[in-house]
Amino acid sequence: IADILEGEVEYYNKTTKDMLFLKQVSPSLGYAQYPVNDGKMVNKGLEFSLVAHLVKTNDISLDLRVNGGHYKNKMTQMPMDDTTGKEKPLEIQGAYGWSKGHSLYDFYIREYAGVDPETGMALYNSYYNVKADGSKDLITDMVTYQQNNKIERLEVEKTSDYNNATKKYVGKSGIPTLQGGFGFDLAVKGFELNTTFSYSLGGYAYDGVYATLMSNNTPGSGNWHNDIENRWQKPGDVTDVPRFVLGQAAGPQNSSRYVHSTDHLRVKNLTLGFTLPDQWLTKLGVSKARLYFSGSNLLTWAKWDQYDPEVPVSGEVFCETPPMRTYSFGIEVSF
Repeated sequence: IADILEGEVEYYNKTTKDMLFLKQVSPSLGYAQYPVNDGKMVNKGLEFSLVAHLVKTNDISLDLRVNGGHYKNKMTQMPMDDTTGKEKPLEIQGAYGWSKGHSLYDFYIREYAGVDPETGMALYNSYYNVKADGSKDLITDMVTYQQNNKIERLEVEKTSDYNNATKKYVGKSGIPTLQGGFGFDLAVKGFELNTTFSYSLGGYAYDGVYATLMSNNTPGSGNWHNDIENRWQKPGDVTDVPRFVLGQAAGPQNSSRYVHSTDHLRVKNLTLGFTLPDQWLTKLGVSKARLYFSGSNLLTWAKWDQYDPEVPVSGEVFCETPPMRTYSFGIEVSF
């Protein structure tokens, strides 16, 4: 079977101890935080690479290639909180929340719930803990609340008050479920075609550029995205873009509104070549001549096309330069 199929599969499981954290302290000390080594994290992953030799004759050869990787990490121990003498329940890192049992790249953020069709105000989800006696506790921070309280029954309501919206894990991660590439190598009587595609499935990113372009800037102070044309303007309008009032509603609030999929398929490389037959070259004193065209990043199909889907490992996008699309033509000659 090695003549037809070859490949390898690798699995890794790594534990990292004494991670670097910035511990928060009282500003009365003259500084607000200081670095400490604390906490523990586990990284696990599976990577594979396969090549299938489907055709191999004197005139034709065809190989198929595929590779991919599935990766995840999880906090298994949070740093100590000096004020309680216990592990810290939550550490906010931008749009992410670090807590025991979760990845470093799980989005911990307010849930965007659309636009009120009567007022045009942005809506967010507020979660309440409904107790046996009928009383309700507003939960503004889900993980921190659960550290000290038992959830009896969760109830969700929509609110236009951003400060009353619940920060929680929204079930989305900056780490893709599967990413990698595939392609083929075809050779037919001097002609050759080689392609490589890259792909990513199941990941998300926070689009900071789109958030800024949809913000309530003073007219003339910056650019707007053309989606601003879909904003709410009168009672009854059904849209997911809030009303435009300076300092209100449509600003770049940190919410799931700007968390978008990074699923994509890209033509990473393509090469088309032709090697001239030996009988054409004998009289010229040339031993080999090859003509070729090569291109990179030629086409991209993305679920969310407002940013380049090959996002930084941080999962937060802000003015990253997309890869260049390049073309090249050439001739290779050997004497």
